[in-house]
Amino acid sequence: MARLQAETERLRHEESEIMAKISSALEKENLNKEKPGMSSELLSRDMDEVKEKLEKLGRKRNEVLFDEQGEKAEVRKQRDAVVQCYLKNQDRPLDCWKQVEQFKQSVGNLEADFVASLR
Repeated sequence: MARLQAETERLRHEESEIMAKISSALEKENLNKEKPGMSSELLSRDMDEVKEKLEKLGRKRNEVLFDEQGEKAEVRKQRDAVVQCYLKNQDRPLDCWKQVEQFKQSVGNLEADFVASLR
């Protein structure tokens, strides 16, 4: 009986060694099949870098586009001019074309500033 137990134990030990060798060989084979630079660790690191860049971009966008009240002073001034013109000329809103063009220009300038800040 002791002899059977010893033999069973030896076979189990051999089996575990063989399984470890097979597992190691499969891991090595899978690593060799992966394209260079495409390991999960590298991809994870790249994803973290992209997330960090997006967060920085969002913060920078808010800094460039908005002041304390949530908008740039020039854009706010031009918007208020358009609103005032429309209120004064309710029956003739087309008379406000100059104010609308100035508002569009100030928004365009703000967009250009934002794009320039990304470089």
